[in-house]
Amino acid sequence: MPILPLDKDEEIAWDRLIAVILLGIVILASLFLVVSVLFHTETKKTANISENQSSPAWIANRTLIKTLVPTPTPTPIPTPFSPYIPGIRNLTQEFTWHRENVSGCKDMDVNVTIWGYKILPYYRYFHAGWGGYYYQKPDPGKKYLFVYAALWIPGTSNTNDARLWLPTADHFVVTYQGTAIPLDPTYMDYGTGAVTISELQHEKDFTNSTLIGYYGKRLSLNPRTGKQYLEDESWVRFDESNTVSGFIIYQVPEAAEPEDLQVQGSFYSFGTAVWRLA
Repeated sequence: MPILPLDKDEEIAWDRLIAVILLGIVILASLFLVVSVLFHTETKKTANISENQSSPAWIANRTLIKTLVPTPTPTPIPTPFSPYIPGIRNLTQEFTWHRENVSGCKDMDVNVTIWGYKILPYYRYFHAGWGGYYYQKPDPGKKYLFVYAALWIPGTSNTNDARLWLPTADHFVVTYQGTAIPLDPTYMDYGTGAVTISELQHEKDFTNSTLIGYYGKRLSLNPRTGKQYLEDESWVRFDESNTVSGFIIYQVPEAAEPEDLQVQGSFYSFGTAVWRLA
């Protein structure tokens, strides 16, 4: 069967079809080329990264970055307070030492504390022998610090029980910026007649049973003269009713604030305690 020649319209249709097919081939080839280039680039980049991560410079930079990341500070766990541990404590917290079978009698727990203070530019005292109030001023650039100390032994006091020799007022010193300040002896220099300080005449002692007096001194009455006088308290017995408490006077710098001052007590071989005033 003879092949008939195509008319003009058919030739145009065939030409268009062939052109579309060729265009499709070109587009597919271009897409393939683009994908190949992208794949090759990404593969090379990954290889470079792997190579760089093993290099000393990359490791050093990574270490530096890790070092610069702040580490959270752990919340400190407060240590429970124990009166038997020497060291720094707050006002009213006790320092306690334990002695077993004292003098073959019984165990003894001695408690001591600084329970208050008062700061004054001067004070007025009553001297029974002189019959009046008098002003007492500190040295230039100083002011008075009255520290309230107390010592007691819990328990029941029996006639033959052991006793504790009282740590006297000079066992306590005030520290200011690392400097120890001993007690001011002026009050005691007036003799046994200086028994009342006007600015403290309404202050109660540690047991709230009587007016506060000088630590380690007991107010007594002379039956012959009818006058009051001070005498030393040499020892302490069991029972909180036998608590020894009172004030100790110091001269501190005028610039000193309560938060700058501490009271240090030294108690023989039983330990040392420090009280913050604020």
